[in-house]
Parts: sequence; C-alpha cells; structure tokens
Amino acid sequence: APSTEMEDLLQMEYLLLSRNSLSRLPPSISGFEALRALTVDYNRLTELPMEITKLTNLEELSATNNRLSQLPAQIGKCCLLVRVNVQQNVMEALPESIGACTRLQTL
Repeated sequence: APSTEMEDLLQMEYLLLSRNSLSRLPPSISGFEALRALTVDYNRLTELPMEITKLTNLEELSATNNRLSQLPAQIGKCCLLVRVNVQQNVMEALPESIGACTRLQTL
C-alpha cells in the first residue's frame, strides 16, 4: 500500500524548529522515530518532554537559548547522541543517565 504523507513525515531525520517562540514540544514528538537531529534553538522551552527519550536514533540535540533548567531524567535512552548543545539556558545539573551516552563528544 502506498504510504501516506504523515507516514513520510514520521520518517524525517532532521527537524529544525528554531526561532518559533515555542513554549513546549508535544509528547507526540516521540512519533518521529527516525529523527537523527533535533534543533529547537531560540525558543521559550522550559522543559523537553519525557517522550523525547523515545527518539533512540537521535545523534544531535540542540536546544540553545531557551529556558531549560534540566534535561529529561532518562535522556540516556538516546544512547546514540554524539552532540548535545544546551548553552544559554538555566541548566542546574545534568541527569546521571547521560553517562549512558557513550558516543557523546560535545556537551
């Protein structure tokens, strides 16, 4: 059967949502299972949804210039992460689980 446009969208590997005045990301972000890079710089995010930890193919996460105070506790489930950029936020600490991201080169 031919794939629908929505099915095609869910196969997206790169999602750029910078400078959109976003105050939150929907839990449905977890549907983008093929996502390798998520960029949400320059928004108004105070948190990233726990569902982001279901993006197990994620290699790059950039969330600079937001209002984040922490990353999801289970971010370590995204064990393919190579780059995480959360500069210009109000980060208090990093979750212990980030230690599971053994490929991490840039934090």
